Amino acid sequence: DGVRARRAPRMTAMLSDELAATARFLVQTEGNGAILADLEATQPALTPAATESAARALVATLAAGAPANAEDSEAFRASLSGCIHVVISLTHSVCGMSDEIVDLLTDGFLAAPAESFPEERLRATVMLYNLTAEGQPLTRYRVFLQLVRLAAKLSRLPALLPSMHAASERFVTAAHWDLDVPQIRTMYDTIVEALHDANMTKESYYFNGRRLATYQGCKEEELDGVGAAAADAVSDAIRTAGLYRFDDLLDLDAVQQLEKSSNPTYAALYKLLVVFVGGMLADYVAFRQEHAAVLEELKIDDALCLEKMRLLTFTSLARDCQDVKYEEVSRYLEISSEQVEEWIIRGIRAGLVDAKMNQVTQTVTVHRASQRSFTKDQWDVLLGRVKLWERNVSDLLRMLRLAKPAAAKALADAAH
Repeated sequence: DGVRARRAPRMTAMLSDELAATARFLVQTEGNGAILADLEATQPALTPAATESAARALVATLAAGAPANAEDSEAFRASLSGCIHVVISLTHSVCGMSDEIVDLLTDGFLAAPAESFPEERLRATVMLYNLTAEGQPLTRYRVFLQLVRLAAKLSRLPALLPSMHAASERFVTAAHWDLDVPQIRTMYDTIVEALHDANMTKESYYFNGRRLATYQGCKEEELDGVGAAAADAVSDAIRTAGLYRFDDLLDLDAVQQLEKSSNPTYAALYKLLVVFVGGMLADYVAFRQEHAAVLEELKIDDALCLEKMRLLTFTSLARDCQDVKYEEVSRYLEISSEQVEEWIIRGIRAGLVDAKMNQVTQTVTVHRASQRSFTKDQWDVLLGRVKLWERNVSDLLRMLRLAKPAAAKALADAAH
C-alpha cells in the first residue's frame, strides 16, 4: 500500500502531462484555442471536465481528417493513436466510463467520414467496449451497437463477425445484465441491417432467425408487425447457396403467420418454404408457373432454386430407397440420363448423401441421406431407437457381469 501511495502522485503527474500533450496536439490540429485554454486551466488536476474537452477535440479532429500540411502522415497517425489512447484511458480512470463521454466518443467515431482514420476509430471503439465493466451492461450494450454500425460503415464486418456472435449471445444469456426483450430485438435489428446491407446473406439469415425467435408466443397483431422480417428470413434462406435445411423456419411463429397474411406475396412465400422443406422438384415447378411474379418481386433466382430443389429431391429419393435407379433420378430431377452421375456427385459434395454409383447396374447405393425435416413423429422414432440401444447395452453389460465369475473359475481350473 505504501508503494502504491508513493506511485500515485507520479502516475497523476504523468497522466496530466499526457493530457496536456494530447491537448496541444489536438488543438494545433483542429485550431480551437478555446479547448486548449480550458484544458490548461484544469492543469495539473485530472478532471472529468478536462477529459470531456479532450474527447470533444479528438472527435473534431477525426471529423476534419488529417490536415493538408501534415508533413509526415505516418507520424501524424502515430500521434493521433497516442491521443486516442490517452483520452480513452482517462475516460476509464478519471470518468469511470461515464455514459456522457463514452457516448460522445462512440457517436463521434461513427459520424466521422469513412476515410478518416478508419482503423484507429475501429480499434478505439473496441477498446471502449473492452474497458466497460460488466457492471455497466447498458453502456457496454450501446458501445456494442455503435461498434457494429461503425464496422458496417467501414466495411469491416467480416473481421468483427466472431465477436458479434460471442457478444450478442452474451447479452442474451447473461441474466445479471438484465436486458429486456425490446433491447435484445434492437440489437438483432442493428446486426441484421448491417449484415444485409453488406450482402452477407448467410450471416444475416442466422441473426434474423434469432430476432424472430424473440416473438415466439406473441399475439397475431405483433407477429404481423414483423412480417417483413419473417419474409426476409425465408427469402434469404432460399437465396443462400449451400443452405439446404429450412424446417427450423417453420417452427417460428412469425414465419407461420405469413401463411395467414393478407399480403399475397407473403402467403405465396410461405407456400414456397413448404416446398423447400419437404417438396419435390415437380412441386417447385408448379409453384413457379403459378407465382413467377413473386419470385421476380423478391429477386429469388430461379436457376438457384432449380439447383437446390434437384439436390433436395435426390436427397428424398435416397432416404426412401437404399438402391436408387438412374432412370428414377433422371425422371424426378428432370434431367437427361447423361447428367445423372453429375447430379449424384453434386449431392455427395454438398454433404446431403453418402452413396456409391454402380455404372454396370445403373443404380446408386445409398449409405446415408440427410433428413430434410424432423417432425415430432420422427423425433419419437429416434427416441425409440435410442432407448432400444440403451436396453441392448444394459443387457450386454448384465450378461458380461454374469459371465465374469464363470470365466474366472475356468481360468483358475486351467491353472491347476
